[in-house]
Amino acid sequence: MDKYPQLRIFPEEIGERTRRPEVKNWKSRKLTTDEHSHGPLCNAPDGIYIVTLSERTPAERFEMAHLLNLASKGTRSTHANGFVPADLYDSAIAIANGRVVGGAIADRGRTMRKTLELKSDGGYISGSASGVEFRPFMWDLWVHPAHRQKGLGQQLLSAMAEHFQCSVEQMGFRFPISKEARLLLWSMGLRKVEGRD
Repeated sequence: MDKYPQLRIFPEEIGERTRRPEVKNWKSRKLTTDEHSHGPLCNAPDGIYIVTLSERTPAERFEMAHLLNLASKGTRSTHANGFVPADLYDSAIAIANGRVVGGAIADRGRTMRKTLELKSDGGYISGSASGVEFRPFMWDLWVHPAHRQKGLGQQLLSAMAEHFQCSVEQMGFRFPISKEARLLLWSMGLRKVEGRD
């Protein structure tokens, strides 16, 4: 499978939070069979778009997050808003070939309680965190099945880390972490991650 080229990141400053009507006031639509199979169509240029509740965040980015929620329905985040940002959460949405193909949502900061030592086969050994450290916290990551194994997961994790001005290694993760996600983290060179339930 061919990997996607490095997608441009369209950043957004963390900045002041504000109530955004786009979070709740969205006119939902049905996905076509083609969109279910390959991802919802989107007119934005290819890239990874950071979505926050900042007053400067373009409204179109909320549309992208809502489309990702439609595409990932039933397999997506347990976060109340799915991939739409909230008071303490920011998102990254991937657009490739004119389609919404993946996303991530992360808390701006939580304390870490547990560790996972990762194994090359996707296994792990769990333990307690050595200290209680406050850091950005990856809540969920999802890539459309038609676009998996093409490097988008790595790009989304890296974009969220860049947004929070840290490395992927410095981020925390919501446990449990799926075997696929553990293998992704291993492929990125991580051998130990911290997080919490």
